[in-house]
Amino acid sequence: MRPVTARAIVRAFALVLATFTLEVDAANAAQWLRLRSPHFVVVGDASEGELRRVADRVEGFREGLMRALPHAIVAMPVPVTIVVFATDGGFTPFKPLVEGQPMERIAGYFMAGEDANYIAMTLAHGEAAYPTILHEYTHALLSETLPSAPMWLHEGLAEIYSTYTERADGRSALIGAVPQMHLRELRSGVPLPIEVVMAADATAAVYNEGERRGMFYAQAWALTHYLLLGNEARRAQVPEYLRLRDEGKSVGDAIRGAFGCEPEALESEFKGYGRLFSLKGFDVTLDPNRRRQWTLTAERIPLEDAQTYTVELLARQSRPDEARRAIDQILQASPGLPRGLAELGRLHVRAGRGEEGLPLLRAAAEKLPDDAAVASTYARALVEQLRAQGTEAAANDRDGLDRAGRALAVAHRLDPDDVYVVAMQGFVALLEGADFGRARELLARAVRLSPARQEYHLLLAQVLIAQRNLAGAQALLGPLVASGAQARIREQARTLLARAAADSSSTPEAIAAMRGAQALRPLEADESRFIGTFERVECGPQGTVLHVRTSDRLIRLRANRLEDVDLINYRDEPVSPVGCGAPAEALRVVATFRGLADRDAEAVALEFVPLDYELPQPGR
Repeated sequence: MRPVTARAIVRAFALVLATFTLEVDAANAAQWLRLRSPHFVVVGDASEGELRRVADRVEGFREGLMRALPHAIVAMPVPVTIVVFATDGGFTPFKPLVEGQPMERIAGYFMAGEDANYIAMTLAHGEAAYPTILHEYTHALLSETLPSAPMWLHEGLAEIYSTYTERADGRSALIGAVPQMHLRELRSGVPLPIEVVMAADATAAVYNEGERRGMFYAQAWALTHYLLLGNEARRAQVPEYLRLRDEGKSVGDAIRGAFGCEPEALESEFKGYGRLFSLKGFDVTLDPNRRRQWTLTAERIPLEDAQTYTVELLARQSRPDEARRAIDQILQASPGLPRGLAELGRLHVRAGRGEEGLPLLRAAAEKLPDDAAVASTYARALVEQLRAQGTEAAANDRDGLDRAGRALAVAHRLDPDDVYVVAMQGFVALLEGADFGRARELLARAVRLSPARQEYHLLLAQVLIAQRNLAGAQALLGPLVASGAQARIREQARTLLARAAADSSSTPEAIAAMRGAQALRPLEADESRFIGTFERVECGPQGTVLHVRTSDRLIRLRANRLEDVDLINYRDEPVSPVGCGAPAEALRVVATFRGLADRDAEAVALEFVPLDYELPQPGR
């Protein structure tokens, strides 16, 4: 059964715990530490060794996901902070509330947000926290890469990957082991019809009601395990099933069309698979040198600084009154504490009091010039101030655009992987109207790294319209009009399409000419480019190698991380997510690199172009 998360809890607005206090046991007060791994910030009152083990565990899990899902984007679009409590007593005031009371028997939870993700956990129950947080981390990843996946697949994948267990001293990991609670459910419970399982969404009774909820999770896990791990032929048919469901086909018709059988036959197959009780996971090889490649410097932080992280846990659980009392108490004890100012500023901005919050965030950013989280929060607040003005007024607010642009540049320098910051840099460039090429490059990168954020698609479409690339804009907006996640998204896409049609007198020939004249990414002095077919991404302990084949040879371009390479799409249709392994389709690319193509070439950019595109000759 999936543990309740902060997103699903009943909000307690009026009832406050009489026993709540931010006071931490004096023996632990001096023990708060913070360390940074490559992809996480870990803060806690546990020992340095324990915090390092937490960082290593989640970093290993992320690497395992990258190797198990080679076509998925594994980078989270926003930072992830892990708050670790040494004792259950320290954790209890920050547990999610149900009917005003802290949840019992919970060892950890995950909270996803637009600007940041948080994991909270206690070490008091040993390994018990990890299945929960790994399950929810997988959900957050799938929400970014497979936003339209059905509930059974979302939950089945999350359950499969939550069993991640490292083996051979961290050189490999087992994914997909059998959770005993699901076996017990399948053995003793009354199964649900397969069409009920595969049709369930977040409002379905089987997903929300006690006994049937447990059976739904067990069957979702078993069905996903069978289709993806237990039958290669069926695994190849899953994408077609998802496509048919996206087209509006019923579960029964989609099963018949994709799997070539009746629903009852598929149900019989996966029930037989489950009755074997010998379901096996699969091993993934991990980089044995990854720990030696990290520089994990732990720093002792004052209790007041540590408390600002716990205040943020309260704020993200929709407990603003408790959060405000707690931050007031911190600032009363330590006036001018930079993280305290930042947290109070966040609370004001969330409550719609930007005029009160911005000065606090600016002061915090000035006092903590190297803190990525504070810089990002300040930049976001400036962007939200611009957006509140409306597009036309914001475009004329040159001072506001300049402030936001400078703050975003600082935030990007401190954390280049923060996709929201990248997207908002593109948004500001769009409003400024002076460099649509830069706006397009930034927003295309944001769409690639976070395809589920449909707002980024809308912004990119606006850039394409400004560049009079109407075919490209239509390719982005058409799917949003038909199946945008929210009514607001669908309406904005419809409005943009109407504007493009009204503003344009372009014929199809003119549109084709515009595409042909589309300028590629400008070359820097030390860069070169060639055109070819993108074959695959090779991921290994020494970094990433991109394989691009020209008419007469294979050229290998290296990069430390795939995220360091600019991937820009000039085709009318979107490019499937690029990850380790071969792409899902043949892709013609213009590859930009530094160094010599025959050896030691450093990848800079891949620009995806139509199959008939020819690279302009120098001087033309």
